[in-house]
Amino acid sequence: MLETGKTAAEQLKLESKFVTLADGLVVHYQEAGPADAPAVLLAHGFLGSLRDWRFVTGPLAALAQSEGFPLRTIAFDWVGFGRSSKPNTNYSLFYFADFLKHFADTLKLSDFDLMGHSMGGKHALAFKVLYPQYVRKLVLVDTDGFLNDPWWTRQTEKSWFKPLANLSTDALGKEGFLRLFFKNIFFDPKFYPSSAELTQAALELRDEDYRLVLRALNRDYLKLSLNLTGLRARLGEIKDPVQIFWGREDKILALKDGYQAMQELPNAKLTIFDQCGHLPQIEKAEEFNRRALKFLRQ
Repeated sequence: MLETGKTAAEQLKLESKFVTLADGLVVHYQEAGPADAPAVLLAHGFLGSLRDWRFVTGPLAALAQSEGFPLRTIAFDWVGFGRSSKPNTNYSLFYFADFLKHFADTLKLSDFDLMGHSMGGKHALAFKVLYPQYVRKLVLVDTDGFLNDPWWTRQTEKSWFKPLANLSTDALGKEGFLRLFFKNIFFDPKFYPSSAELTQAALELRDEDYRLVLRALNRDYLKLSLNLTGLRARLGEIKDPVQIFWGREDKILALKDGYQAMQELPNAKLTIFDQCGHLPQIEKAEEFNRRALKFLRQ
């Protein structure tokens, strides 16, 4: 069993890698484990980056190796996030799915497991529906996609919506907002970011390219909804095993959405982490890795 300090140290040693796709987009990623081992891709959520998997990328590969079940773990920054390219373009679930396909093709991956957190879980579901031949098993962590779309999502093209969306985007770059945001993300206060980390996060969110991406995501919400794109109606096509993980105290996406996801996916199992918020792969990393590996090796 890996110690917490050791897993953190291992993660710090992971090298940042960059690959350029055929369309010119640059993707930032990190990987661990043997290059010829079965691959699992780790997809982060909204406002996140591959750092959201910092207690999974290295530690899960190490745990798998120690149990004689080698894995190649690959955490990446979505287009528009982290250190990947941030084009000011029209974002949609189809755009993100194509991006992931091109990334996998570039790494010569045609058969892999896919783990997605929050927004990344929604994107993983869309990818599985659109490119089912690529994915063996799905792991969904406090996944987006099962909320009822609020009324304003159908108003994004109205003239009055744009200034409100811009104001909400601007708020993301304020440390006070981020402090409150993280208090709703984590159950255990020991995981709250430091003042220095909040300052750095606010600076990154005020980056002009990042702001343009966030505004584009607000503008294109209709194309980012599983329900409104019609992809949610196709989730029954996913017959392969799906493991759903959820923090019982998640204040961002409530546990009821986890039960809803389990109902809509034909071969899904739900595992709940007690005293845990929106990021069980951080708050409950050791148990998370153990349970994830058990599912992947079945």
